Amino acid sequence: MTLLPLRAEYKKLAERYNKILNDELCKCACCGEFISTSNGFYEDKRYNSGFYPECKKCILAQVEQRNKKTDKPNETKESVQRVLYKMDLPYVNSLYESQKTIVANSVNEVNKKSPFTSYIVVIKSLPQYRDKSWTDSEFGVDDSNNIVTDQKASKELMKDAKKHFGNYPTEDLIFLENEYRSWIQRTQVDSKSQETYVKRICFKLLDIDKAQKLGQDTEKLDASLGKLMGEANLQPKQNVGNAATDSLTFSQLIERWEQERPIPEPEPEFRDVDGIGKYIRVWFKGHLARALGLDNGYAQEYDNYIKQYTVTKNTGNTLDETSEDVYKKIFGEVDN
Repeated sequence: MTLLPLRAEYKKLAERYNKILNDELCKCACCGEFISTSNGFYEDKRYNSGFYPECKKCILAQVEQRNKKTDKPNETKESVQRVLYKMDLPYVNSLYESQKTIVANSVNEVNKKSPFTSYIVVIKSLPQYRDKSWTDSEFGVDDSNNIVTDQKASKELMKDAKKHFGNYPTEDLIFLENEYRSWIQRTQVDSKSQETYVKRICFKLLDIDKAQKLGQDTEKLDASLGKLMGEANLQPKQNVGNAATDSLTFSQLIERWEQERPIPEPEPEFRDVDGIGKYIRVWFKGHLARALGLDNGYAQEYDNYIKQYTVTKNTGNTLDETSEDVYKKIFGEVDN
């Protein structure tokens, strides 16, 4: 390559580099391409770049449920709600229905591609929606009860997520809280230090997830995650069945088992196999009851047990006669 073409290529590279520095070009966290921010991303003040990290094309593909460019668009209310939930934008059923009608009646084939595209433009532009989030969604009466339940569940999840992790982008909080709940359910967390380790593990998993989406190497992140898991004593081979269980007392194990269902009463043959229960009833409760002059079941059981080891002196004539006979057998008859 001669000097002039080399200068031209260097100039193009420098211009592209400056655009990246000035946030005129951003890398999509989904497809990994550098795209112009002027029309390729939705604005989002929560991020340092000022734009939502996934490009408009990738978001539309998620709404239309297309994995490949050749797939047919299949936009549904559920797919729209999933994307809006992830972007922390409100779903307003009446507004979405009106945009569907407008797009369906439009003679412009471009606008017919997606009601979502028209909907999000309205959401982003009208002042009454600018400061709204997913928690401000308005679902129609024709929506299923599951959607309403999901809305309530999402509010509870976000409340718990902020309590556990603080203020982060909604998408990050959803990821963190889901991981946190999974770890809490699958491992034994009995101390504040273990809970802190679980939170740090969740943050590390989030970093790994973001790095993978960007196509970055995660070797160092994986090593750091493994170290955290080892320090927390929550490695897969040590959870529930091994080290965590070995460190628990019998009463702690009972508490853990009874979180699912109560422990049933043992069969009669197994109720007091070592006699410890009877020992306590007779020699502690029964003896104390008799000493205090109480006449109850423990005292009666004590009396019955003591009778087995009690010797009764026989004061009748039979004993004297028997003793004389024994004497005669030993010493013989006494001559008078």
